[in-house]
Amino acid sequence: MNTATSSNGEALAGVARPEEAPRANLLRSAPVFVLLAVAVTSEWNHVNPDLWRQILSGRQILHTGSAHLYDIFSYTAYGLPVRDHEWLAQVVMALLYDALGVRGLFALKLLCAGATMASLACAFAETGASARLQRIILILIAIALAPNMQFRPQLFTFALLALEAALLARETYRGPARSLWLMVPGFALWANLHGGFIAGLGAMGLFTVVTGVVEFRSGHLRRGAALSALTAACALATLANPFGFHVWTTVLSSTTNATWHKAMADWKPLPKALVEELRAGSLNGALVVVLVPLGFFAALAAFVALAPSGDDLPLVSIAAVFIAATFRIMRFAPLAEVLSQCRSRAMRSCTSDDEYRRASRARRISASVRFSPRSWLGRWRGWAACSRIVSRCIRDSSTRSGRLRS
Repeated sequence: MNTATSSNGEALAGVARPEEAPRANLLRSAPVFVLLAVAVTSEWNHVNPDLWRQILSGRQILHTGSAHLYDIFSYTAYGLPVRDHEWLAQVVMALLYDALGVRGLFALKLLCAGATMASLACAFAETGASARLQRIILILIAIALAPNMQFRPQLFTFALLALEAALLARETYRGPARSLWLMVPGFALWANLHGGFIAGLGAMGLFTVVTGVVEFRSGHLRRGAALSALTAACALATLANPFGFHVWTTVLSSTTNATWHKAMADWKPLPKALVEELRAGSLNGALVVVLVPLGFFAALAAFVALAPSGDDLPLVSIAAVFIAATFRIMRFAPLAEVLSQCRSRAMRSCTSDDEYRRASRARRISASVRFSPRSWLGRWRGWAACSRIVSRCIRDSSTRSGRLRS
């Protein structure tokens, strides 16, 4: 094993250099911090009017035992064909609301937020960045995602897209892994929960194309063929829904619907959304909705510029495409935030030899006090503090959303 060298030239035996240091994983080293990120992500609770229609649709599906093929709620389009691609999410929301009321919806939101943050923590670990840098970026992403974590089926898209990002990062930095095949049943489930599966499938396809080209130029074809088979299997899995291929046309048509782009705020281009927020005098809205995503995108560019690497090309390509899509449709902003952060190997260069020496010393100290009552008391206090934060967020959210049942 290589040894690090101090400023005076002395060798420090037993301390790995940054490129050989073990990957820090926040789920193991700082689980309380991950729970804090979950609490921050779940702090904003705004009820969208669609929630009531979705719960009603879920109840109707449970009553009839099948997804709707024709509109039964609109008085202007009654009886027209409809493809409710979110039918399974509506069933889940209806079951939870009928069984637990508002607390059931909060539980669903916390579960999806927890899955999202845990998957992102695993994705960050694959980059080899320091735990400190991972904590900073994880909490920033939690703040950025908070306005989008509403009581809507898109909660499932954030969780599944974060899982896909973690698996793609593992495939990129550790080599071919069978775990990526978990996305095949994942896409079958995703296609029945929310239309965001199209974005996930696009990310998978772009990853396959870029990786295949890189491998082909290196004279290797096996990995590209395996990824192509995986992508094809994921695409076929999305057809496991009550509407078949029509679910694709329904979702894709929404991205080109001019009426939606004019009437719905999250379907407007990012520059137009920024101008409207500033004209309305909503500085907080402009900061959270527009400027925060721009800050994340600038951070990605900075990481890539610090230490460009060919290993990052597939993931950076995905991030670049989703960032470009955000300037066309604002709804892609949270998806781009999930896929763009910590995707560059350059994060590893942000950890110095000194920091690794401090980390090594901290591990030795931790091992020496592992069975100390004081250390266990500190851990208990940390978990208790985090539990109070989560409980306070739920209590405050319940107070602000007290009209849910009325």
